[in-house]
Amino acid sequence: MPYLDAEGVLNALATLAKPHCASIVRYLTDHGESYWGELQRGTGIPTGSISRALSELEDQGLIAGDPARGERRGRSARYRVVAGRITEVLELARQQLLD
Repeated sequence: MPYLDAEGVLNALATLAKPHCASIVRYLTDHGESYWGELQRGTGIPTGSISRALSELEDQGLIAGDPARGERRGRSARYRVVAGRITEVLELARQQLLD
């Protein structure tokens, strides 16, 4: 999970601001852990776009897959929101902008 300096906070916020990424986070928040296919069907995001969005969200530490990305070897991952990371991003953004 990348360290959240000022640039890291902005990168995480930019990821969350993307409509496909926001839809995935919302879906996972509402439905809990889900497989790729469940996310695709539930959000209606096109196949190529959902793969990119999942990668971006994972890269920022905003969602996590089980098994972890390096351990999948063709196995399906169940994705979940990392709520603590999202809270951290939002709190750091508040501090950077308002304090």
